[in-house]
Amino acid sequence: MPKQLTKVMLACLLTAGGCYQTVYAQQAVSASQTNGTCTGTVTDSTGEPMVGASVFVVGTNKGTSTDIDGRFSLAGVKEGATLRISSVGYTPINVKWEGQPLSVVLADEGNQLDEVVVVGYGIQKKVNLTGAVATVNGDVLKDRPLTNIGQGLQGVIGNLNVSANNGGAPGATSSFNVRGTTSLNGGGPLVLVDNVQMDPNLVNPNDIESVTVLKDAASAANYGARAANGVILITTKKGRANEKPTISFGASGYWSQAAMEFHKVNSLQYLQMMNGAAQNDNGSNYFNDLVGQYVEDYFYGRYNSPVFEEPGSNKYQYCGNTDWWDALYKTAFSQLYNLSINGGTDKTTYYASLAMTDQGTNRRGADENYKRYNASINVETKLNSWLTVGAKMSNAYITQTHPT
Repeated sequence: MPKQLTKVMLACLLTAGGCYQTVYAQQAVSASQTNGTCTGTVTDSTGEPMVGASVFVVGTNKGTSTDIDGRFSLAGVKEGATLRISSVGYTPINVKWEGQPLSVVLADEGNQLDEVVVVGYGIQKKVNLTGAVATVNGDVLKDRPLTNIGQGLQGVIGNLNVSANNGGAPGATSSFNVRGTTSLNGGGPLVLVDNVQMDPNLVNPNDIESVTVLKDAASAANYGARAANGVILITTKKGRANEKPTISFGASGYWSQAAMEFHKVNSLQYLQMMNGAAQNDNGSNYFNDLVGQYVEDYFYGRYNSPVFEEPGSNKYQYCGNTDWWDALYKTAFSQLYNLSINGGTDKTTYYASLAMTDQGTNRRGADENYKRYNASINVETKLNSWLTVGAKMSNAYITQTHPT
């Protein structure tokens, strides 16, 4: 027994260094896997606390958000874990936690605010905007048989209400409203075409480059009280620098008719229904037998006149079988033509267009027509690095006839 004990003690003495090293390594691993509470603060580039910034441990579902002072506390975090900190409008950042309180600064995500939009008498970057602005380009109006811009903007821009005037007659204009009725006295938005106030119904839809709607007081503040009901900014097309002349021609035609048609019953059915109703009411027919006989004879082709003279009265009675819907309305045909040329050099750009709109009527026998002729030209020349001069001219000539 003493001999065995001596051998064990000797073995431990000989390997003491190794045993010590092994125990030390095990203690280090155990220390690196210890969970703790990660704390810290999040600020922006100006030093202001970031409220509501997201903080979560990468690879886990552990997360929290900063308080009103930009502070956060996250329990159960391993030392050496990576935390991802993010907030809307700021560049996310990954930080490694070494067991000490963190101090994180988030940088503005300015690269997403470089897009420019038309606002005021010019353009601005989105970073400078504080109001509600909606913009669409001219592609929404492209290759569509439109007689005015309002037809192409229906349902395209949120909170922009477009309604047709004059019951859809040839040349009917469109009226605009932004965000509903905002005054007891009504009123529409201010409409500017290339920064000039004019009727948008006179603009050729094929000449439009973009449409911007300024919806609230902040975005429309540049225009004062006239913009109380919103502002619609229409930008027309320009020539392109360093491009050869490009000529475009388009012609389109379309047929239009009422979305719903209302056809009444024929004359014989009408006579029977009216007589039946009168029988149920007072026991007698609404039409006498003579009218009934003429209506039946005309309906079956035995009498060829839609009227007859009532004997002894010198009065004419109607006995025809006319479909008054077909007698009053028909399918209309309209046509549109567009011709444009654009191009430019390194200093001068140009765009010119001609257009003709001929809209037919749905009413039979009515002396009704609408024709519009558009001509526009847009030229710009860069004289030097700081001076550019340009000229924009447009004309709309309309001829229309409507029954009175």
